[in-house]
Amino acid sequence: MHVGGGSTLAAFLAWLDVAYEEEKGLATAEIEPDPRAVQVMTIHASKGLEWDAVVVAGLNEGDFPKTAPNRQGDRLSKGWLTHASLLPYELRGDVDHLPAFDHEQALTHGELAGVWADFLHAEGDRLVREDRRLAYVALTRARDHLLLTGSFWSGRKEANTPSLFLGEAVRAGADTGGPWPVASVHEGDPATSAGAEARWPGPGPSRDYWQRLLAGEAPAADPLIDAWRDEAELLLAERDAAAPPAATGAGHLSASAVVRLAQDAETFERNRRRPVPMEPSTHARRGTTFHAWVERYFGASTLLDWEVLPGADDETAGESDVEELITAFHASAWAARSPIRVEADLHTPIGGRIIRCRIDAVFRDEDGADHIVDWKTGAPARTAEEQEARDLQLALYRLAWARAHDLPLDRVRASYHYVAANRTVAGSDLGEDAILEVLARFGEPVQAGG
Repeated sequence: MHVGGGSTLAAFLAWLDVAYEEEKGLATAEIEPDPRAVQVMTIHASKGLEWDAVVVAGLNEGDFPKTAPNRQGDRLSKGWLTHASLLPYELRGDVDHLPAFDHEQALTHGELAGVWADFLHAEGDRLVREDRRLAYVALTRARDHLLLTGSFWSGRKEANTPSLFLGEAVRAGADTGGPWPVASVHEGDPATSAGAEARWPGPGPSRDYWQRLLAGEAPAADPLIDAWRDEAELLLAERDAAAPPAATGAGHLSASAVVRLAQDAETFERNRRRPVPMEPSTHARRGTTFHAWVERYFGASTLLDWEVLPGADDETAGESDVEELITAFHASAWAARSPIRVEADLHTPIGGRIIRCRIDAVFRDEDGADHIVDWKTGAPARTAEEQEARDLQLALYRLAWARAHDLPLDRVRASYHYVAANRTVAGSDLGEDAILEVLARFGEPVQAGG
């Protein structure tokens, strides 16, 4: 991607294409609500999060919900019958919840046409129900303010129809801010019509310009350019007045985010200010796959949000593939033990922030103490500084587990188990003061007692 010490847009786009084709896309970046930023994301990625104000855009029929009504008002979908990328429903594990295409029951062309029509209606209704559940997720992300928007024109040849969900909100009493439009005021897509044009910045001042200026004459100006200049100055002044302090702060942090903060506070702050897509990582996917296998091994299965997938922070994974990791795990002492909890998702307040902890497994030791184990598919820490940062993550786990189960902190242990090396490394006995010291490097000062 580097050309002459820099990067080009074409190279970046080519990198995205290769990531999509060869590695099934980029690894999902960790998402946290940021009160000082406008965050744009999919509805799926927003699950479990909340903001003071949320905007749901694109509420047009055919966009959300995806299945638009035909001229008769019916929402029809052919489902897997015409989509080669979809698995026939009778082969899926959730077949009981999917419409059936009972073609074997049809004995005549007329009966087959009826079966076909029934399937189209049932599949269309199912897709609308799925979109309705997704709409519920989107609309419940807002604490105080929710703005629902659509547009009559979005690149289609004909004007859009407002979404079914938008119409239901209006009929339920949502504030429309004025008269509800019945149709677009434009006969065609206004985005394709010619707009006002002007050159800015204009050509450099001529010699005559300077002579008139020195003589006290006001040179002629382009009113449109002057208006643009005034608006630009106002926007820049507003930006400067609202400039954030040196650190952005955050009300919520994951345990792995606190570890990254401890390792490199400057880089962590920079990434929080301007997040960029994470580089594709086969190691992270290997770690995620192994964690999923461990869940099945211990007979547990939980629904995870994308941003907290276990194993996603195993950047230092070695070359052991998943089968080798499974073999190594069977040889460990943990394989013969039964955990009291698998994939525990805990939230605990520390220093005025909520820390999210995703604990892989908890075992009960012979002396009755609870033992937290975090599976690591990568290599053990190479330096004391790296081990110290990892100990911080275990300290967060211990504190969250002790609080959640009303246990003394000294009755909770925590260790990393490096699967490929079959090596268990116990964490140090860090307390809340050490955690507060790290959090103090990020954002406003924190105090104990949270």
